[in-house]
Amino acid sequence: MIDVEPGLLREQWAANKVFAEAPHPDARTAEGLALLREISSPPPPATVLTPIEQRIVGPGGEIRLRVFIPEGEPKGVVMRVHGGGFAAGRPEDDDAVNDVLARASQVVVISPEYRLVPDVTVREQIEDCVTAARWMIERYPTRKLLLGGISAGAHLAAATLIRLRGEAGFERIVGAQLDSGVYDLSQTPSARRATGETPVLGRTILDSVVEISLPGWDSERRRDPSVSPLFADLAGMPPALLTVGELDPLVDDSAFLAARWELAGNEATLEIWPGCPHAFTNMGAPLAMPALARIAAWMDARIAT
Repeated sequence: MIDVEPGLLREQWAANKVFAEAPHPDARTAEGLALLREISSPPPPATVLTPIEQRIVGPGGEIRLRVFIPEGEPKGVVMRVHGGGFAAGRPEDDDAVNDVLARASQVVVISPEYRLVPDVTVREQIEDCVTAARWMIERYPTRKLLLGGISAGAHLAAATLIRLRGEAGFERIVGAQLDSGVYDLSQTPSARRATGETPVLGRTILDSVVEISLPGWDSERRRDPSVSPLFADLAGMPPALLTVGELDPLVDDSAFLAARWELAGNEATLEIWPGCPHAFTNMGAPLAMPALARIAAWMDARIAT
């Protein structure tokens, strides 16, 4: 658990009262899916850097990349995958965070767009992210690279790393920055304890997005390593930073993955932020900037190795 200044923690608890009022749409219905997509993608905030867009060929059509390039010579390149419960979200949702990290760590930040469920399954989303990561590796052959993401994006980033292991250029990936991720689609104990009162990510959203992401799959099948990174062979992974809020129903996902990451012979740093809900770093929460500062410092250290 990260130590934080008491005043900031009080501000965080006050903010949680606002987060608790957020709706919990059921993505299994057309109305619920539309609402989830609406609340997941507010208008993008103003940024210091101006993002550019590129398009690459993907397995299901074009993949749009939203790219932040810092002033001066970049020290490294980061691919960060947006969240949205697999069913919602877009690269613009992470503009504020990606802008901060690009400037703080002097890195290029690439955010790929991927196809959403239920039009595809999680397996196709992983293919989209693998394609974008391969493009990054080829596009920046002399740079140190990192992969990361938030919420569902952290899942897709972890799954992408597992798929890329052993390929040319994988050795240049020096870190995995995983924020508030879901790594066991059969649900860890903390996820199963979620209720309708859980802020941000409650019972209805958790159940419905998994059901439409892998239709017809029971809990046992959802543990397949190809879709649940927690059960995969994690040997040979780069050092990882796992950031998660204390109140996040996915806190066990991060704790369990950090333990398995280390048991496989890799470095893992787990940071649990007190009083914080799911994906707090991307919601302007009082403790978001302190957490992002630690993420940037960790990325700096990884790039400097």
